[in-house]
Amino acid sequence: MNKSLNSIVSFDDFHCLIQDKKTKRMIGSGDKREDLYYLNLENKLACSASKTIHSNIPLPDSALWNFRLGHLSFSRMTLLKSSFPFVHVDSKATCDVCHFAKHRKLPFPNSCNKASKPFDLIHFDIWGPIFVPSIDNHAYFSTTVDDYSRYT
Repeated sequence: MNKSLNSIVSFDDFHCLIQDKKTKRMIGSGDKREDLYYLNLENKLACSASKTIHSNIPLPDSALWNFRLGHLSFSRMTLLKSSFPFVHVDSKATCDVCHFAKHRKLPFPNSCNKASKPFDLIHFDIWGPIFVPSIDNHAYFSTTVDDYSRYT
């Protein structure tokens, strides 16, 4: 059970189900292939994410946009703001996730699997727990990469 997202994730030998904790309504599913669970993207609800704030600490707009956009660099955020003025950018803000993401990592081995179109193959990297929890008291970080476009 995932308390921070108000969802329940259950696995069996062949499938993975993601359910809303209160209504028990299925919001996503996956099928197991070669020891990996592949998310089914036919259901558009599984592709959408909800914004849920679980603490009483107000989240600054600049931090919110930093989180929503996957921790873009300050220069990219500034470039984005030139096209979308409603995006808030704070040059003095610090983000623990951005800081820890700059730590050295071992390279991944080259893969012979190549996607022929977007969402054919998606890579996930989950790490943690981190020493200093996030503003919402989260201790794990997830990175998702589309193999075809390399969009992160």
